[in-house]
Amino acid sequence: MPISYELRCHVLDSKDAVSIDEARYNELCHAQEVSLHALFIEEKLDLLLENFVEYENELLSIGLRRMVFQRNDYTEFRDDVSLINRRLANLLSACRLYSDSLLRHVNQICSPSKAESETLKEMKSQQCDSVFGYRVMEAIRNYAQHRDYSVQSLIFGGKVEWRGEKQVEVFTVDPVLEPKWISQDSRFKKEILCEMEQQGDTVALKPLVRQYISSIREIHNKARRLVSGNLLQQRKTLESALKDINGCSPAEGGYAVIVDDCGNCTDTVYLSLGPEQQIKILLERNSCLHRIDDCFVSGVCENDVGNEPNET
Repeated sequence: MPISYELRCHVLDSKDAVSIDEARYNELCHAQEVSLHALFIEEKLDLLLENFVEYENELLSIGLRRMVFQRNDYTEFRDDVSLINRRLANLLSACRLYSDSLLRHVNQICSPSKAESETLKEMKSQQCDSVFGYRVMEAIRNYAQHRDYSVQSLIFGGKVEWRGEKQVEVFTVDPVLEPKWISQDSRFKKEILCEMEQQGDTVALKPLVRQYISSIREIHNKARRLVSGNLLQQRKTLESALKDINGCSPAEGGYAVIVDDCGNCTDTVYLSLGPEQQIKILLERNSCLHRIDDCFVSGVCENDVGNEPNET
């Protein structure tokens, strides 16, 4: 059955259609697919970071309530532990989604080359070898999905500090891991459990999570650099096609279609720079320069610390 390939401003309107060959049609399909895979990578990082913010925000909220209200009831304590476990489970699930799909997206963007995905595999191994929080949280992620809650307890702290010439009381909330409890899972990696046991009866979770997220962002930044050349090339391919479509604005998009001998469209691909524009927004939103494990949020007021630097 004879078929033809066309560029159109609207799917059902063949007026001013531009004829193309099969090779260019396939090239345009690939270019649009590449832009979507790049968008999916950025969206999954954004999902991950939003879950991290929700997890950290919950700790701050619990600490504030402990400061303002007298909450000594055991039921309330267990509610707080369950809430943190829920936030952490959401975060770890987002991390799993991101990690498991990253190489697939990069492979699709850089196909047929496999060098880029191999480079990312090496970087993941480097992070696992060099960052304690990364390898612990990778193991905890599997533990939380297949065995039990990650957080067994919360430690509520309170201490008096001098801020300038003023004494203030500082309230903290620290979720902890208990190696002894985790050791009941025979499938948990022995070498990582041994490292945790060296920390004591409990292991503070906050720094581990922050190290983990920082490492993921390092991996993500590497992935961005690896795919940037391919994305630029595919963007030019789409821009060229959209300019060829009479009466079509590149900002609006157009269509590549397959037409049978009866004039019916048998397949269509929407061509748009929309994914590229959304990628740009997410790049700006999620391009924080500092490592998350090197900073923290504090409720300290400038008037409390005198001439000392703000800790926020």
